[in-house]
Amino acid sequence: RSIRSLSGAHTLSYTVESKISFPGIQTISYSEINDVKKNAKKELLNKLGQAVKQHYEVIHIIPQEFMIENLTGIQNPAGHSGRELSMKAFVVLASKSAIKTIEALLKDLNLKLKGIILQSLASIYGFKDEKNHYLNNNLIIYLGAGNTEYFYFREDRPILNKHIPFGGEDIINFIISRLKVSRKEA
Repeated sequence: RSIRSLSGAHTLSYTVESKISFPGIQTISYSEINDVKKNAKKELLNKLGQAVKQHYEVIHIIPQEFMIENLTGIQNPAGHSGRELSMKAFVVLASKSAIKTIEALLKDLNLKLKGIILQSLASIYGFKDEKNHYLNNNLIIYLGAGNTEYFYFREDRPILNKHIPFGGEDIINFIISRLKVSRKEA
């Protein structure tokens, strides 16, 4: 089994809000947390339309904050009680064709794809202090040969993920053309 990372060139990301209501006051369990995540996924895909549904699938729903009625800033609502559970989340979708390509490559190696993680999201887990706490307010920049991906985290929560089809190879070519130097010098 294998977990593979996927670059931002094959992804879309959105910030979403979702809400579920209960018939009366209810103690919130992980089942309701999963329900509000499923609702966020469903609402986002419906909003984005059939073309996105056809070509992308959700690989991450990362809660940023939960709200119970008017109480905000809740990180884990399990055990709290209320009539309504809301969530702000960061959702990442991946290209189905990129996932199928990875699956085919792994199949050739007799491996099965267990999961996909966004490359820059995987990178953030390497940034910890001496007490094993994640460092806050990080900007992860992945400069590849043909593209650049950046991912901003505030208080260990993803805020922004963008992909630019411009990378290190483009910078080298620019230096070569502007400075009139060889590739080796650049």
